[in-house]
Amino acid sequence: VIQIAGGDVASVVFNGNFLTKNVRADFDAKGVTEAQVREQMRALDPATWARKERKGGILLLAAELDEIVQLPTVQALAEAYGGAKLVVMPGAHHIDPKSLEAHLPTTIEHLSERLIPKGRRKAADPATK
Repeated sequence: VIQIAGGDVASVVFNGNFLTKNVRADFDAKGVTEAQVREQMRALDPATWARKERKGGILLLAAELDEIVQLPTVQALAEAYGGAKLVVMPGAHHIDPKSLEAHLPTTIEHLSERLIPKGRRKAADPATK
């Protein structure tokens, strides 16, 4: 499984990013706290469903400077999975083809190990495009 997600959905709403700042303002105006939102969103939070025994099958992707799914939330999700593999795109503000390109060999290797029978796998070659 490859995930572009973070744990702690409530922190995404309350971190002041450009997509959720109005939602946060509405919550603040109504006196709704971050703790209340966290409790209500627990069922939607990927970390709620993360299982440590799935750690080896998970590859998490994160953009170092993502304002919405901030790196600490992805790190928290990796930890919830018991230390799942986390690939961070340095200097990237979001996951896009350009930032992902350098990590394609890791992604291909991860998928190959899980989806292709051992005798039929080929090594990921970063020079092949």
